[in-house]
Amino acid sequence: IHAIEEVVAELSALENVATEILSVREVDQVLLSITRKAITLLEADMSGVFLIEGENLVMRSLMGHRSVETARLRMKTGQGVAGRVIGTAAPCKVDSYLESETITHDFDPLARVENTRSALAAPLKVHGEVIGVLEVWRRRGSLFTERHLHRLAALANLAAIAIENARLYDRQQESMRQLAKAQDSLARQLHAQKEAGTMQRALIQLVLEGEGLPA
Repeated sequence: IHAIEEVVAELSALENVATEILSVREVDQVLLSITRKAITLLEADMSGVFLIEGENLVMRSLMGHRSVETARLRMKTGQGVAGRVIGTAAPCKVDSYLESETITHDFDPLARVENTRSALAAPLKVHGEVIGVLEVWRRRGSLFTERHLHRLAALANLAAIAIENARLYDRQQESMRQLAKAQDSLARQLHAQKEAGTMQRALIQLVLEGEGLPA
């Protein structure tokens, strides 16, 4: 009964998260909602969303950090936890960040500043393509479990949908702005053509009436 109650509570929490995240329109607000909910659902001390930009994986939203350098993280495929997730397109769990043999240690100095103990990350996928990584960290000496991994994977799926929806909304808004701009330009051109036509007819009329060049 206790296990069933936990599952029901978890599903209810995910439903609430889905309602909030999927209702947000702007990308930055979506990312903020994701990082905030990740801390709550995963009982984490810090959470962040990385998105692929060109050849790099760039931190786009972060909560719970101590150093500004953490918020500016950029990495290549294979580097750290998030870089491994991009390389494998699969979740990654690290119980002891500084001692792990699973990941590279390019960011150990930053991990010491943040006092990172454990980490958990999952890919953000849209139509089968990885667009980023959702990652959480803990400073205390507790470990992420398989249940946490399932929660993060579920949240990552919701996050990917929300990010894609927000991006589509942004593109739609930009298309509407461009269309409005084009319509305004056409309206000005039409007005100018009408004025030119009016002036032309007036000049022709003056010529026909024999008013001469001064008129």
